[in-house]
Amino acid sequence: MKEKLLLIFICILTLFLCKAQENATKNTSIMPFIETYIDTKNKEHTVDAKQNILIVGAHKVENEKEYWVYIYFINPEIMVGFQYSKVYLIRGYKIIIDEFLNKSFLEALFKDLQRLPMQDFNLGKYQYTYNPNMWRIVFNNKNEVILLSPQDKAETIKSILEKKGVKFSKDYQE
Repeated sequence: MKEKLLLIFICILTLFLCKAQENATKNTSIMPFIETYIDTKNKEHTVDAKQNILIVGAHKVENEKEYWVYIYFINPEIMVGFQYSKVYLIRGYKIIIDEFLNKSFLEALFKDLQRLPMQDFNLGKYQYTYNPNMWRIVFNNKNEVILLSPQDKAETIKSILEKKGVKFSKDYQE
């Protein structure tokens, strides 16, 4: 009888841990961040979905108490050497996950998005290294925002994200 109770306890604990991991990978702050980026860029000037794609990347910091996500539009004509294996569609834009960094928890978020056939977007001739339109967001282990960049746009980005219900940590760095 004790063995059965122990086995049931282990099963319940395993299910609980799996669910906790699933919740950690389904960060509800990232999709509003992506949608807000799209909305904001289109308010500045309409971003042509035929000439631009979205690139999303993520990285867990070594201590695994925080992670960051970045997103930006780019024209494939200037892309060189991007590593990706899937193409998705969000709001009419093609989107790829930069696999140079940690893609694992982003793929879980994108599984419900429409997948498109693989396409080579690396059409550039020279490496492009500067993107003033990229947004970067750093989360803590509670999926709360602790840092936004670029710094000169952080206040505006924070205001927009707060309106979307994105949670900010008490340790948020202004």
